[in-house]
Amino acid sequence: MDLEQLQKAFRDCLDGKKYLLILDDVWNVNPMKWNELKQLLAEGGSGSKIVFTTRNNQIAEMMGTIPAHNLQGLYEKEALSVFLQFAFKKGEVNLSPNLVKIGEEIVKKCNGVPLVLKTLGSLLLTKTSEHDWKLVRDSEMWKLVEEQNNIFPVLKLSYDELPPHLKQCFALLSVFPKDYQRLVGRNIGSLKHLRYLDLIGNSNIKKLLNSLCKLQSLETLLLFGERIEELPKDLRYMISLRLLAVSTRQKVLSENGFEHLKSLRVLFIGNGIGREKKDDDNQDYHGGSGLRLQTLMIGGLSKLEALPQWLLLTSIDTLQNLRLGKCENLTTLSEKQDFTSLENLEIEDCPKLSSLPEQMPRLKQLETEGSPTLRERCKPEMEKDWAKIAHVSKIRIDDNEISSSKE
Repeated sequence: MDLEQLQKAFRDCLDGKKYLLILDDVWNVNPMKWNELKQLLAEGGSGSKIVFTTRNNQIAEMMGTIPAHNLQGLYEKEALSVFLQFAFKKGEVNLSPNLVKIGEEIVKKCNGVPLVLKTLGSLLLTKTSEHDWKLVRDSEMWKLVEEQNNIFPVLKLSYDELPPHLKQCFALLSVFPKDYQRLVGRNIGSLKHLRYLDLIGNSNIKKLLNSLCKLQSLETLLLFGERIEELPKDLRYMISLRLLAVSTRQKVLSENGFEHLKSLRVLFIGNGIGREKKDDDNQDYHGGSGLRLQTLMIGGLSKLEALPQWLLLTSIDTLQNLRLGKCENLTTLSEKQDFTSLENLEIEDCPKLSSLPEQMPRLKQLETEGSPTLRERCKPEMEKDWAKIAHVSKIRIDDNEISSSKE
């Protein structure tokens, strides 16, 4: 849908209807943009209202049809309370009376603006010397705040105090417009201090550049996409990775160096969410010798018949949580290995699964749903299979709680 079609749909939706529109923190000073918006909103019914907030008097005059209502800042006592809440850890305010005194002088210059109080308080939280606090109190930025009547100089000060690696990260991200959704491959590798990356919802991504693997500080990586055809080849270099959630059409994960992800503790493997099951869903995973997983979740692999051996062989002694869902052809968890560390086991919509592992001595919770054969075999009167789980404190099968022999 192009812009013209979108505007027509908006007018049709608004036609004759009374509405209340709230625009918060407006900064666009372009009158043409505002006139375009007014033309769109004119389709509404009589009595419609628009409320907007801004820190810029010029914008208030440009957009307003009635005089602006100027909000008063916090009273000095309230402002000081907000500032101290952010400037000191809990219970430490009384330990630094000299800093509190300087803080009172800083608060007087903030005009009761909560954002300024919080920003400066957070900035000074890690500063313990009177010299650093006086630098903020006596900064030239206060003249700019007075002359320009805005808080940008304060925000600039908070940026100036960032450590070098965060300044670099901030600068790289700031070149992209708000709500920018495209992943720029060459730049992503430059964010060497990045610790969290979420690509869920980027359904147009088909391939991820290998520069992603330069993120050696990355601890969490969420790679869900219906169209991701293959993963980067050098995942082995992401040595700090602790949580990985991946869905891809690629069949063999061993090509990506998973065996070197020795910090990985949580792994989710799934197919493309919401798409039809196809032959390439039979993920024939191989490889892996250094994994020490604690949590494993597998979902939506319709052709999977048994748990991947490369996962069991490497993590059988460390795996504490196992969750399986919508694996229609899964028939067994393991025929040879004992799950000696497993504490929680959840199974959902695995209709062909017919048995549980022989030994799960630490299992505390078992939940199954949509596995009819397993449901029958786990009844207390079925001596052999019941013996495997009789020690489990919480057992729920198809929403029915079953009392264990421990109770």
